[in-house]
Amino acid sequence: TIQRSGHDNARPLIEAYLEEHYPEDLTLESIAQFMHYSPAYFSKLFKRLFDQTFTSYLTAVRMEHAKQLLSASSLSVRKVAASVGFQNLSYFTSAFRRLTGCTPTEYRANSLKTKGGESS
Repeated sequence: TIQRSGHDNARPLIEAYLEEHYPEDLTLESIAQFMHYSPAYFSKLFKRLFDQTFTSYLTAVRMEHAKQLLSASSLSVRKVAASVGFQNLSYFTSAFRRLTGCTPTEYRANSLKTKGGESS
């Protein structure tokens, strides 16, 4: 149980670290090093704690921030992508579409329509 509680304490630490550093060039290896685990062990631990891979989780965190920026700013899609940690616009767009069902531009347009409808 001591070892298990250590894993339980790892989850909030990992979540806080990813929430603070998501725009950076993060790798499983860099976070494993931060947590003082081997990459292989950290990968298994992450999957056990979050029920998904590190890459999937990080992408989801980045996409949530991208959706907020698309809804609340006039930054270009390229700048939104870069500000949440994607250097490749094409990859960002395809990942965004895969997770949300629409492109970043469509998401922004839908978000503006929704906001416009609420204020009328």
